[in-house]
Amino acid sequence: MTKQTTHSGQIVVILLLVVVVTLALGLSIINRSILEISTSNKTEDSARSFSAAEAAIEKAIKASTDASITSRELVLNNFDNQTNANSNWDIQIPGSGKALEYPPFGKESFAQFWLADPNTLAKSYDGDNFELFFGLNRDYTIDPDNQPAIEVHVVTKKGANFESKKFYYDAYATAPLSGRNSNGFEGCQNRGNQTPQILTNNNTAPSIFYCRVTVNYRSIADHSNLFPILVRVRLLYTSGSHPVALKPTVGSLPYQAVIFNSTGTSGNTRRDLQVFQQRYVAPYLFDYVLFSASEIKK
Repeated sequence: MTKQTTHSGQIVVILLLVVVVTLALGLSIINRSILEISTSNKTEDSARSFSAAEAAIEKAIKASTDASITSRELVLNNFDNQTNANSNWDIQIPGSGKALEYPPFGKESFAQFWLADPNTLAKSYDGDNFELFFGLNRDYTIDPDNQPAIEVHVVTKKGANFESKKFYYDAYATAPLSGRNSNGFEGCQNRGNQTPQILTNNNTAPSIFYCRVTVNYRSIADHSNLFPILVRVRLLYTSGSHPVALKPTVGSLPYQAVIFNSTGTSGNTRRDLQVFQQRYVAPYLFDYVLFSASEIKK
């Protein structure tokens, strides 16, 4: 009698263990399935919201060229994939007395700033100099090879003739790194790490740069009746991407860029996009070719 009771108790314990293990496995599978479904839904919502934001940007770019459209905001609702989007744009960039901030770019590209009216090349900016902010504010003692240097190409006009001059600035010019030639380079007048260069612009959060320099383009000999056309900035040495901003020291820069912003939503997911556009940009080879407004004679 005692033996049968013992066997019965063992069977109950074994059954309970089997039930517990089975229940644990079932709950684990259910939990994993729910997690995978949630992740899949979030991924799908993220892709949908990004696509909606892209569509809104494309609509905004097209609308910005239509003179009959006076509003600078678009609202796109109820796409076929159940997403919504809105976009807006500002064609008056930079604002009065403000700097033009170029998004980060690498040394395979360049930043271009108009000082003359880009539509007519009529004289617009009349300062003797301008300020340039460049480089990410970071501790370059950790990664000195990515400390930026820049080439500044200034194109000016005197009478019917165009002239150009290049200036060079290196954040490391006072103690050049191995492989970096400091000849002809000026150092930053102001630089981080302990003294970051803060640019307060428009109504957005201040931008922080590593270097700030003043470019005296009218140091060119015989600068009477000379007025600037454009400035092109290239990164040297660094392998990273860095932002650049040009700030007028007097007056304002001409309007020359458009910034498009868009937001796409799907479910509880939101994606924001921003596009910086300049409609008039000289080609990449501009800095390396001989150019003249009149016929070139040998």
